[in-house]
Amino acid sequence: MPGLLIYILYSFMGSGFEKMQTTDDNYVYEMQVVNLPECLNSLKEIENIEITEVDANSVDFHKES
Repeated sequence: MPGLLIYILYSFMGSGFEKMQTTDDNYVYEMQVVNLPECLNSLKEIENIEITEVDANSVDFHKES
């Protein structure tokens, strides 16, 4: 009987953790970058990533928002 209770408990915990780790298919990742290298410009073409280039002088402002 204790083995069954442990199995049920871990099954509920596993399904709960799985839901916490997954994102919605329509979720859009937002990135703010400073001095994005040319080799990473291909990231802008990925549909669920929104990249905003930020001036180095305004980094502190964007960290707070």
